[in-house]
Amino acid sequence: MYCYLLAKDFPLWATLSEDNIVPASSSVMLKHGAQVSGIWTMVGILDAMPRENNLTDERIESLLPITGEIGTLAISIAQRVRNAFGKPADSGGITPLLIYREVSRYAD
Repeated sequence: MYCYLLAKDFPLWATLSEDNIVPASSSVMLKHGAQVSGIWTMVGILDAMPRENNLTDERIESLLPITGEIGTLAISIAQRVRNAFGKPADSGGITPLLIYREVSRYAD
């Protein structure tokens, strides 16, 4: 499971470990759907900047003398998998340590 947050400077993308989420992510999806509303706070480690490590086909080809054909093919596949299923190029990457939303109790 992953989350995508709209932050002040650029969007943030993170993977979420099912073992560290209470309630289970499946319960969150059944209750809220794909988007959970509200103002959320995430404390974490910013470990990837937008457009960082975004290899072009030309850059991958230039690695051929170092990595060989198999290595270049593996790098190319990994880059395409990340672009298709992982962190979008225009997003920062964050490792979440704490995610929370302030809730209020309304008096009757």
